[in-house]
Amino acid sequence: MKVCISDYPSIERERAAYAHLREVFRTYTGSSKTSLLLTEFELPRQGRTHWCFVFEPLTIDLVTTRASIHFDEAVFKAVAFHVFSALEILHTKAHMVHCGATLFFHDFCKW
Repeated sequence: MKVCISDYPSIERERAAYAHLREVFRTYTGSSKTSLLLTEFELPRQGRTHWCFVFEPLTIDLVTTRASIHFDEAVFKAVAFHVFSALEILHTKAHMVHCGATLFFHDFCKW
């Protein structure tokens, strides 16, 4: 789950990106390296509204498993392969570029 305050600068861009990814991966079966949005909702708390995004669970959680896995070169290469594979899908199928906390769309996306 990702929770943002409603006046978060990129909230509408993120909502549009998640909707676009949902459409792209509806017809693409190679999306096992991506976590799609299941639902979104607003949550009012203490006079502010928070926007909540709920995603499908990923198959690996590095935060919880790093204590039990020795990160040698082989593990690092496997993790890097999956991250780069997911980015390739984002670039080639969804025509999107992820730059840290910012998500950009290629100019040729028409939606």
